[in-house]
Amino acid sequence: MQTKQLGNIGEAKTLWKFVSLNVPVYVPFGDNEKADLVAEFGGKLNKIQIKTSESVKDGKFEVSLKSSTIHNGVCHYHTYSKKEIDYFAIYNLESDILMLVPISELENRTSITISISYTPSRNQFKSFNWKEYTFEKVISSAETLHEASLQKDEEKVQTTTDNSGHGNME
Repeated sequence: MQTKQLGNIGEAKTLWKFVSLNVPVYVPFGDNEKADLVAEFGGKLNKIQIKTSESVKDGKFEVSLKSSTIHNGVCHYHTYSKKEIDYFAIYNLESDILMLVPISELENRTSITISISYTPSRNQFKSFNWKEYTFEKVISSAETLHEASLQKDEEKVQTTTDNSGHGNME
């Protein structure tokens, strides 16, 4: 399968997943943006870069986390940063595994290997149990953090109003 076709399948699967969870999704115009989609959850617009792999070998699949472009016959590689994206959506076609991973956990990495049956890593990188990065879990966690933040802000406003003597309606 051609790389572009594989990428299109990953984008369609990711878009479908967000829509099925009632998460608003926006698609950037053109093909030169760092994010493939923008999804609204956790109280903000999140930039999503989608990476797709095709096969599973020995119970594992590897996904490249970089982009490549050819300019004047020279291949250039790019790794993503927190300034460019918020999450990677990672999809494997053969296993039908779809994950949503914060960039903070993968920043400056060029690839990730996922074991379908989780086993802790023995190398320098953190092990990824894909079941901890389902869209449902990651979005729910982001929503919980957002609600806690809103509650703190509300408590600050209430304390400030009570202490100033203004705004108390008795």
